[in-house]
Amino acid sequence: MLKRFYFLFTILIPNILFAQHTFSIVAVDTASGLVGSAGASCIDISNSYNINRINEIIPGKGVINAQANWDFTNSANAKRRMGLGDSPEEIIDWLKKNDSRNRPQRMQYGIADIHEGTPRSATFTGTSAMSWAGHTKGSYYAIQGNILIGKRTIDSMETYFLRAQGTFTDRMMYALQGANFAGADKRCRNEGVSSRSAFIRVAKPNDQLNNLYLDLDVPKTPYGVEPIDELQKKYDIWRQNNTGIKQDGFLKRKGMTISVNQSTRTIQFTFRDFQPDRIDLFSLKGTKVHTLDCNNKKRISLSVGSFSSGCYIIGYCKDKHQIGVSRVTLLP
Repeated sequence: MLKRFYFLFTILIPNILFAQHTFSIVAVDTASGLVGSAGASCIDISNSYNINRINEIIPGKGVINAQANWDFTNSANAKRRMGLGDSPEEIIDWLKKNDSRNRPQRMQYGIADIHEGTPRSATFTGTSAMSWAGHTKGSYYAIQGNILIGKRTIDSMETYFLRAQGTFTDRMMYALQGANFAGADKRCRNEGVSSRSAFIRVAKPNDQLNNLYLDLDVPKTPYGVEPIDELQKKYDIWRQNNTGIKQDGFLKRKGMTISVNQSTRTIQFTFRDFQPDRIDLFSLKGTKVHTLDCNNKKRISLSVGSFSSGCYIIGYCKDKHQIGVSRVTLLP
C-alpha cells in the first residue's frame, strides 16, 4: 500500500505543483509569421517539468498556453484542434466541453494563431482558478495569469507589450518585464521577486519543434533571485547573436562583444582583434543620438540612462568610414 501511495505521489505531485502560479502571454506576428509565448511561475521546477511545458507551438500556425490546472491531455487536444483548423475560440469551446478531468472551470487558456494572414486570439479563465486570476487580449495576443497579486500583473504586461519598440521577440521579452516586480505571482512576494522560473519561446514558420528560433528558459532560481532578470541576460546574449547575418558576421569576424546592463543602463563594448576609432548610436529612424570616441581603449562603457527605451543601431567607424553595424535594445 505504501509503495502504491509513493508511486501515485511521484506521478501526481509534479503536475499539481506545475498547475498553479503562472502568468503568460501568447502572440503572433503576421508580418514575419512568428508565433510565440513567454511566461513565469513562482515554482522552482526541474528540467523534467520545465515551465515552458504549459506551452504548445505549431510553427507557422499558432501557440497555446494551458495553465492553472495543467493537464497533458487537454494541451495535446488543444494542439490537435489547432492542427485541424479550429479557431482559438472554437478550441476553447471544445476544451470546456471535453475537459479530460471534467473540471474545465479550474483551467486557464491563452491561444493565438494566424489564419489566412489574419491574427486571431482567445483566452479563458475558469471560475475555479485560484485568485487572483484573469486575462486580457487583443487581436493578435492574449495575456493570462492565476494566483497573482492582482490585475496589475496582467495590465502591466499588456502595457509593456503594446508600447514596446523593436522586433517581435523584443516585444515578447518586454511583456514579461512588465511583470518584473515583487509579488507579480503573489506567492513570491515575500522573496521580493516576481516568480522563480521563466521562459520565452518563438517559432519561425518552418521551424522544427526541437529547434525553435528562440527557446530560452530559467527552470529555477535561488531564493530572492529574479528569474525574469536571469532570462533577460540569456535573451540579451541570444539577441546579440540573432540580429542578422551581416551584423553577426561583423561582430564575430572582428572579435567584438557587447553586453547590456539594463539595471544600470550601460552598454559595455569589448574589442579584441579590432579597434574602431568611433562608435555612433542611431535610432531606428536613422537619427544619430550619440557619438563615442574610442581612444584606442579595449573596453568602453557607454551610459544610456537618459535614452528612451527601444532598439538602437550601433555603427563602428574606422578611418572616418563606417565599416560595420550591430543592434542593441534598451528596456523601459
